[in-house]
Amino acid sequence: MKTAGLDYDFFVEFSRNQMVIRNYMDDTILKDIEVNEEEASSYYETNVEQFKVEEKIRASHILVETEDEAIEIISELDDGKDFAELAQEKSTGPSGPNGGDLDFFGKGQMVPPFEEAAYALENVGDYTNEPVQTDFGFHVIMLTDTQEAETLLFDDILEDLKAGLLAEKQKQIVSEYFESVLAESDIEIF
Repeated sequence: MKTAGLDYDFFVEFSRNQMVIRNYMDDTILKDIEVNEEEASSYYETNVEQFKVEEKIRASHILVETEDEAIEIISELDDGKDFAELAQEKSTGPSGPNGGDLDFFGKGQMVPPFEEAAYALENVGDYTNEPVQTDFGFHVIMLTDTQEAETLLFDDILEDLKAGLLAEKQKQIVSEYFESVLAESDIEIF
């Protein structure tokens, strides 16, 4: 702390003052603030677009340095070899030890050529029949799962929604409180 220009006593006093102020706020201007289910429902209905979750896919990939290596892997897959085993044996990417699993991802999270190829796969278990080139190398990609786009249900997010709305209300009230205190005093802000 000393290198930052602070000493221990100042830090303790500052922290204590912050706790006193927070307790005062909680016991006075914030004590009766709450958000009921009706307010949360109204916010949800007005802002339902915020609660839409986009479609996601789950894919695995095998990353290699050359196009010829990728073509050979596709040939092995065509012959019935297991994708995860090939990924563990041949992938140079960090997901190789996990069988190439990349978990779920949405649009805009992967480099464009990879994303386009992955989203073009139609059925779980399908894999690219040609290598996909990116700046990282050549990929063979397999679709392993899909999640349809959905809208989160009100009942499933009610408590989180109420907590978020409560925090916003409290922030607004504290801001208004400090503005009124500043307006009533001779404090100048430089």
